Amino acid sequence: MARLTRRAVTHGLGAALAAPFLIRPAAAADFDVIVIGAGAAGLAAARKLTAAKKRVAVLEAGDRVGGRCFTEMRTFQRPYEQGAHWLHESEKFPLARLAEAAGLTLDKRAPNSQLRIPNLRGVRPRAGAFRPARESEAEEFYAGLVRSTRAIAEVAEINGNCSEALPLDLREWRETVEFLLGPYTCGADLRDMQPREFIVFEKPDHSMRVREGAGTLMRHLALGLPIQYFSAVTRIVWSAQGVEVETSRQKFSATAAILTVPAGVLAAGSIAFSPALPARHAEAVGRLKPGTVERVTLQFDPTALPADQLYIEQAENRRTAAGHINFFGSGLCHVQVGGSHARALAAEGEVALLAFATEWMANHFGADITRVVRQTHVTRWGSEPFTRGAFSYAAPQTGAARKTLSAPLGERLWFAGEAVHETMWGTVAGAWESGERAAEAAIGKKSG
Repeated sequence: MARLTRRAVTHGLGAALAAPFLIRPAAAADFDVIVIGAGAAGLAAARKLTAAKKRVAVLEAGDRVGGRCFTEMRTFQRPYEQGAHWLHESEKFPLARLAEAAGLTLDKRAPNSQLRIPNLRGVRPRAGAFRPARESEAEEFYAGLVRSTRAIAEVAEINGNCSEALPLDLREWRETVEFLLGPYTCGADLRDMQPREFIVFEKPDHSMRVREGAGTLMRHLALGLPIQYFSAVTRIVWSAQGVEVETSRQKFSATAAILTVPAGVLAAGSIAFSPALPARHAEAVGRLKPGTVERVTLQFDPTALPADQLYIEQAENRRTAAGHINFFGSGLCHVQVGGSHARALAAEGEVALLAFATEWMANHFGADITRVVRQTHVTRWGSEPFTRGAFSYAAPQTGAARKTLSAPLGERLWFAGEAVHETMWGTVAGAWESGERAAEAAIGKKSG
């Protein structure tokens, strides 16, 4: 489509506002379907549509595919996962087959988990502050996790939050249980989550890691797709006749569109809708909050630390983290924070995040370990304009926001992404499934 002049764009915007029905008939549209966003949901939708011989355009705001599946090589000269690193396999997301076809290597082994307990609570010794949990202590902790999940399930249909449902006798394990079930798993404190949202979450049984990186897999899955980068969508005009999608440079028309941007981007109002979103959809967008998960990565000599271990500590408060140590034996140590603690650190800046992670490593491995750090990196997903945070979570008294958002507008505009999946939200598999479902619905919708 030819580039529009500023005058033409201004005139077109006014016409669209005044009369959305002026969208070109579907038969004259530029594309059958426009996919907005090239993350997992967008790639799934685009692959399904191209396989069905549809005329497709994929508009990606940034300069890469994958969204929050981001593996980059420059920082540490080896695969570095800034986002998702555990992938779940489902019927619509046959991870093993997709990775094999891309020539990538799957690793199904979970890292060795280590529970660490301070020798002297409240006192930071000079070195080796945390010891491994005894078998009886570990059993008490894991039993507390199981009892807490059951307790949340018992109040799933009652207004309130997940934290209120936890057993009162978790004692010194309460903060650790809250961290693992909330900030670490969901990107939000349990006090900010509704019980029903937590309970309906169904993580697939098969979980794997791609040695070359989740983002690397997404790049392979994007091969051959008609992706236009640096095309941030600013406005969508929709009606029963079709859709028009505008970026800062161009305007496209289509029979249908699939919108896959993260919930945080929708909530920020980065995309205008004409007519405005129906009240139910707008309310659903407002209730699906972007979670907060940040990762501070420190690089060491791979021989200096145990390989591929996940460290969790007996926390005294919300200022805690989980450490994936020596990831795949690469020397990279990911210190992951989430929820309100991560938001507070991120608000202070990268220096605060790095200082916390460095102290956390020193507490576990001794002060000397911080002297041999080779390089560091801090993620800032919350401040990225095209993500605005981690995966979504539903606040208390939210209702069925995900189901509401999955309903199409005018049978022409569909929403997709992890935020739309009712039972696998927060996962790549959930995002992929929602993208395929939206594509199938768009294919089934007749033109005109």
